[in-house]
Amino acid sequence: AGFHRPLFTDGAIRQVWKLSGGIPRLINILCDRSLLGAYSVEASQVATSIVKNAYAEIQGDFQPLYQHMPSIKWMLLVAGVAAVTVVLWLGKPVWESWLLAWRQPAAQSPVASDSGSLQEAVPPLINTGGVNQIEAAGADSVQPQRFATAAEFAQFIRKEPTSTDLKAAFHFLFELWDLDYGRHSSVSGCEYATAAELRCYWGTDSWQQYVTLDLPALLWLPSDEEEEYKHYYLVVALPNNEVEIDVGGQRYRLPQNEMQALWPAKFLTVWRPPAGFPDILSPGDRGEEVVWLREQINAYLDLKVHSNAPQLFDVRLQEQVKKFQRLRGLGADGLVGEMTL
Repeated sequence: AGFHRPLFTDGAIRQVWKLSGGIPRLINILCDRSLLGAYSVEASQVATSIVKNAYAEIQGDFQPLYQHMPSIKWMLLVAGVAAVTVVLWLGKPVWESWLLAWRQPAAQSPVASDSGSLQEAVPPLINTGGVNQIEAAGADSVQPQRFATAAEFAQFIRKEPTSTDLKAAFHFLFELWDLDYGRHSSVSGCEYATAAELRCYWGTDSWQQYVTLDLPALLWLPSDEEEEYKHYYLVVALPNNEVEIDVGGQRYRLPQNEMQALWPAKFLTVWRPPAGFPDILSPGDRGEEVVWLREQINAYLDLKVHSNAPQLFDVRLQEQVKKFQRLRGLGADGLVGEMTL
């Protein structure tokens, strides 16, 4: 459930097909980097120029392409990839405490090696319990500097000599997941997340809605001097009505009620889906993921409903999903996609 609107312009879709030659792997890489580029400039759609810039950054992943596929087939494939990303970019999420069950250590999975190839093994993820628990796992004994107002913090970060670029922010974000992105930054942050069996989520939620996520977030402030330049930082914990912020590896705090003035139109976070969970779960589907869904819905709605076929996504479960979606302000279509999860 969520919003459905073209994320890539028609020209951008044609550009992705042209530059990728219709190779699915290259389409994914180029779309991923294009989304990150659009995110960094606060664009609501991926335009042709953003795709070209993304391609220029990742040409090492592309070999000369001389394949000429039937255009309609591959245009539809690109459009499909773009459609999948729409939910991540534009939808409003609903997350509750049961989402913590998703953050279980996964089997070792490939991430980038020093050369940038996805070959090495990811160390098991610490089984954290959310933002506060992530912070507890790596808490520093040194008390962080405090700011009384958002304006005071904004003035500080714009003059802070510590690196506040996007790759540095991703490095410290992945550190919270016990992953080393610093030496693998030849690939985009979201490509690295995918290799580590995580997913990027581009949120448009309010500050109050974000708090329910219980996940660290990557945010930014525009620079005073250069309009295109941004200072990136992380929200890493919410202790005692304060917000703990990471700027280039250093921690700072300010009152939670001051975050309203800093909260951007979009933010980014990463999360871990259950292993093998499909992109969308719909009525008629069968499997252990349906059993898991049934358990979470029953817990959230405080139901004690027994099913003779717990592995089947039946009409009763669909109605329960719709009820959950209505409670959380989602489109009540009974389908379990990124937004409902």
